[in-house]
Amino acid sequence: MKQIKIIPIFNKIDSPHKEWVNQIKYIPRKEYTKVWFKDLLNQMEMKEDRKKYPDSIYFFIDNKVVMEQDEKNERLWVDYKKIWSFFHSEFNLNWLETSHLIKGMVEEHFKMRSFTPRRIFCRSCVLGWKNISK
Repeated sequence: MKQIKIIPIFNKIDSPHKEWVNQIKYIPRKEYTKVWFKDLLNQMEMKEDRKKYPDSIYFFIDNKVVMEQDEKNERLWVDYKKIWSFFHSEFNLNWLETSHLIKGMVEEHFKMRSFTPRRIFCRSCVLGWKNISK
């Protein structure tokens, strides 16, 4: 099983945590996918406006939509460039593994039912999200 080295990041000159350098940990790559996505979920803000968008819940990071829960079509749309592709390129997850991981972690983190994740990589779809404000 592939493993990645987790090294604490800190300012080498001023940090009171210099002893961390000697405490490098190894965790399985697939476990780190959960750590990475959990950190991303912690950055997200869930927002809904039932008057304007009656069938959608949006998830924002830095005032930009990165996911949309589409209740009408029962899909969880996920930004390909910012999220989905990272699972494949950095963690070597296939489509099914990525889909299951996103669905399960969104449900757990936001305490809600999540639909089947789908990646959005068409330019017009992402551009449509630009008109949605927090």
